[in-house]
Amino acid sequence: MLGIAFGLVSSSADAPPLRTAPGRLLLSLARGVTIAYVTFFRGTPLFVQILLVHFALMPALIHPDHGLLLAGAAAREFRQEHGAFFSGCLALSLNAGAYISEIFRAGIQSIHRGQTQAAYSVGLTHAQAMRYVVLPQAFRRMVPRWSTRA
Repeated sequence: MLGIAFGLVSSSADAPPLRTAPGRLLLSLARGVTIAYVTFFRGTPLFVQILLVHFALMPALIHPDHGLLLAGAAAREFRQEHGAFFSGCLALSLNAGAYISEIFRAGIQSIHRGQTQAAYSVGLTHAQAMRYVVLPQAFRRMVPRWSTRA
């Protein structure tokens, strides 16, 4: 899900500009977060990411005193029994999300711009053009890359 969400955000640079100023600001902020996320997770070794998640992110999320997700005795028990496994799964998920977002972005960008322009010319919005015209074609081009990544 991370890969799909970040892939759609990063490919939205070709979309028509939003009409409202807060919408444009929010989209540019989302693009910045996407670029930072993908750059970090594709540019650092997986082992470093696993260590950062386990020793930096996990204590902030699950801590007996001040955990953001889980605190108290439940946090202590969770960290004892499932902490390392959860850290590994979270790090691998974040890493895979970055790579899948690039596969998704490339698949969308591989569709000729004329397809989107044709969808706009028949009155479809950007979301409808993506859903009904671009994504079905892009998905066929993405599937072989997903199978080699997994």
